[in-house]
Amino acid sequence: MVDTWIALLSTGVGSGITGFFTWLFTRKQYEEGVNAQKVQNFDAAIEAYKKMYEDMIGDLKGQVGDLKEENDSLKAELSETRKQVITLTNFVLASAMQRADGNMNPETFNKLKAIIE
Repeated sequence: MVDTWIALLSTGVGSGITGFFTWLFTRKQYEEGVNAQKVQNFDAAIEAYKKMYEDMIGDLKGQVGDLKEENDSLKAELSETRKQVITLTNFVLASAMQRADGNMNPETFNKLKAIIE
């Protein structure tokens, strides 16, 4: 019976010592694995942010191009509107000068004439 207890005790002590050393050596390996995973996750996050940044830059460049086209179109439309306003103003002033009944003083007549020119 004593031999059985010694065998059980030596097996238990041996298992305990083996378990302790296994834990001692695998703990460092586990920590290194966790740190490697953290680095991998960080690298993946950086790549995701880079892709998001590049996509955002591409979208913004497209929007800038669209805004430039719209701005050029609006400038052309404004220029055309100005030409029409000048033409209409000249027409109205010329009509007013032709219909003048002679009571228009020369200074006013000359101002209208200068505007038309």
